[in-house]
Amino acid sequence: MKTGDGFRVSVIIPVYNGIRYLPETLASVRRQTRPVDEIILVDDGSTDNTGVWIDSLNDEKIVACHQKNSGQAAARNLGIEKSRGDLVALLDSDDLWEPEKIELQIARFNENPALGIVTSRFVEFYSPDIAAATRASTRLKEGILSGPNCSNLLVRKEVFTKVARFDSAWRTGELLEWWSRVAEAGVVADEVAKVLVRRRVHDSNLGRRAARDRGDYFAIIRKQLQRRRRNLSGKP
Repeated sequence: MKTGDGFRVSVIIPVYNGIRYLPETLASVRRQTRPVDEIILVDDGSTDNTGVWIDSLNDEKIVACHQKNSGQAAARNLGIEKSRGDLVALLDSDDLWEPEKIELQIARFNENPALGIVTSRFVEFYSPDIAAATRASTRLKEGILSGPNCSNLLVRKEVFTKVARFDSAWRTGELLEWWSRVAEAGVVADEVAKVLVRRRVHDSNLGRRAARDRGDYFAIIRKQLQRRRRNLSGKP
């Protein structure tokens, strides 16, 4: 059933061996001033007790899904397939939402029906359990940050079903590749100029960040340029 603001909201949280941070992440979803309608937890073939913990949750809003380890892009796509909302919110299993996140983003959709995506500002923080040596050698992105990430997006579901889903061929950088395709398709986006997401930096996600910075982003940009050249030339 739709709420008074006219939308059903589905939250998709892919998780792989993420039991350390998932409870806190889930609590930030439950604290929303505008409650979400369903929370889809996609266990991406975890080898710890994450999958068991997800199945043990007693919450009528939670939908538990399991797949063999295929990466976050594939996990998000599975969540999208299972979702019943008009709006889909993405959230990494170690990040945190501020309580007004969903409420303020929905307000933008109601103000402008042409919008397909609403993002927000965000900050990064060191997880309290991060090793001192890692903290000393890792540069945190400081200040208030802007731009899309996999925890600040609220998206009309039809953007995923009619324009583009995530390309599961990419294990890192999949958001950049997806964002380039929806931008080329003319999907209208807006941003709430307020920090609504806190992105956790910890030992386990530094490898993914390094891989992204090392190569995948350059490959994705090359693919994007090739696609634009084909579009300009009219060739398939």
